[in-house]
Amino acid sequence: MSNFEQVKDVLKHQEELHGRIRDLYADLVNTASSERMRMLLNLLCEHEEKFQQSINAHLEQASEAVLDTYFQFSHETSVEELFDMGQVDASINADDIEKISTRFSDYLDGLYQDLLNVAESAEVKALFENMREQQQQERKKLSTDLYSLLDM
Repeated sequence: MSNFEQVKDVLKHQEELHGRIRDLYADLVNTASSERMRMLLNLLCEHEEKFQQSINAHLEQASEAVLDTYFQFSHETSVEELFDMGQVDASINADDIEKISTRFSDYLDGLYQDLLNVAESAEVKALFENMREQQQQERKKLSTDLYSLLDM
């Protein structure tokens, strides 16, 4: 890794990524023929919006010193393959949606771990650790919500 980024740029990138994930789920809502799958995808959209709001709160509340901190990291790695869903049609089911959701969650978990590994400042590490913990808590809540929805 030879690029350096400021914390605020990484956070903005994360916010945009969650928006893109939300948009994908919203597109899938229009594709799904099952009302249950549409409800499931709408729930995923809501969770992605919460992630965006959380990141925005970090951008607003973190000190300028933390946000302006440079560290060796580059988010320029292509995420296009992450969004390659192949052929998705109206028969999308809960297993398909779980695979898609898990793909994004695993990517984000790895990304937060990478951010923690390269952050040298204690304040930056604390910010990314907090965000990773929020991601994990939201993932647990989402899992509970999804299973509740599927039991309906």
